[in-house]
Amino acid sequence: MPRRKKEPEEVQKKTRKRPEKKLDVEELLEEYLDEVVDGLRLSNLGLPRDMYYEILREPFFGAVGEVKTKPKARTIINRLNNVKRDLFDYIAVRITRELDHLNKEQLDFAAQYVNRGIVEVASKLYREAIRLNATENLEFLRSTWRLNGINSPVSCPKCGFNSVMPDGICMVCGKEVSESEIKRQLNIISKLRELKIEDPEAYREIVSSNYFYYVDNRIIPPSRVKHEEGRLRFEIVLTKRDREELEGLSS
Repeated sequence: MPRRKKEPEEVQKKTRKRPEKKLDVEELLEEYLDEVVDGLRLSNLGLPRDMYYEILREPFFGAVGEVKTKPKARTIINRLNNVKRDLFDYIAVRITRELDHLNKEQLDFAAQYVNRGIVEVASKLYREAIRLNATENLEFLRSTWRLNGINSPVSCPKCGFNSVMPDGICMVCGKEVSESEIKRQLNIISKLRELKIEDPEAYREIVSSNYFYYVDNRIIPPSRVKHEEGRLRFEIVLTKRDREELEGLSS
């Protein structure tokens, strides 16, 4: 019987895959920081380098994303510029919150670019604008509050923001506004007279209970206010003088 030929053993070479080197985004930000600050035109804010780093860290990480190869600085800057409105709103809030005081350039930036963050920083920006006598910034801030703030039907006599809350306190400057001033601005006597014609039942309930709620430019009797949850509700108590005016007895 012929001998069986031994088949030569095949040596299989196992090729080991080199572990992929993960991009160090912290290191990349350190390398690109000055270029990013200049590319976004933020150098005029005059912040310390470590503060630029901390403020830009999160947006920078988001702009880099999940990548294996090192992106160019210009690519990252372009991505950040594509979300400039939200980015600058974020930066405006950060510098307002973290700096004890703003200089004129920083205040100009914050007043111009704060957007959805206005509620958080309006009070401090108002104080800084008063301190620096920057009346032009106040107009920017009032406009932004009207668009993105908690808009009240009552304007503050001191700061001019539509920010007087149902407790009578201004959210921006902290002034306590009198009930008589709130009633004057809401024009309650005229509105109650209109209600007397349009909805006599609601009017009678208000006169009987001696108070009502003011919600979204409407007068609401107490029994119907439960349907107005989640909105600014001013509770208005009628005084003797109010009742006299309603009846046309006040001189």
